[in-house]
Amino acid sequence: MSEPSEATTVVLSGNPRPGSRTARLARTVAERWSGGEAEPIEAADLAGSVFAAERSPELVAGLDRLRSARRLVVATPSYKGSYTGLLKSLLDHLAAGDLRDAVAVPVVVAAAPAHLVSTAGALTALLGELGATVLPAVAVAESEVDDPAGPLDAWTARLDRLAGAARNREVVR
Repeated sequence: MSEPSEATTVVLSGNPRPGSRTARLARTVAERWSGGEAEPIEAADLAGSVFAAERSPELVAGLDRLRSARRLVVATPSYKGSYTGLLKSLLDHLAAGDLRDAVAVPVVVAAAPAHLVSTAGALTALLGELGATVLPAVAVAESEVDDPAGPLDAWTARLDRLAGAARNREVVR
């Protein structure tokens, strides 16, 4: 597999089910964020390798794609108020700092509002520990996942406000 180009957003879905609504939402976030090509990685497809004694070539390739990503979307459903065990186990194959070249967006799907907050916070902390520069999370209620325009519009507006604040700060200096 080739290294992602600067225009490519690597999209990691931590849902244990391949082709999940979480994975579709993550691709939508990537398209909204970058407008460029998205390169998906499904943790479900790597599950056997994640827990094996030796790393498979597929797992090694997936980890290499994560390490080389400049833009990264990491999505998970909330399981008992946190990210999935599969996602955590996959990311445990990375060392602290391995995502230092990436700007990452956590994406969370949950049924309960409190779980949106706790899962987004936990995933943000995990991505930060791995070295990523983490943007605000996209938190989507399960009831909105098939039509996420509202949460995505709110997230895009937040990014625009942050970018405007950063530009204003640069002008003031």
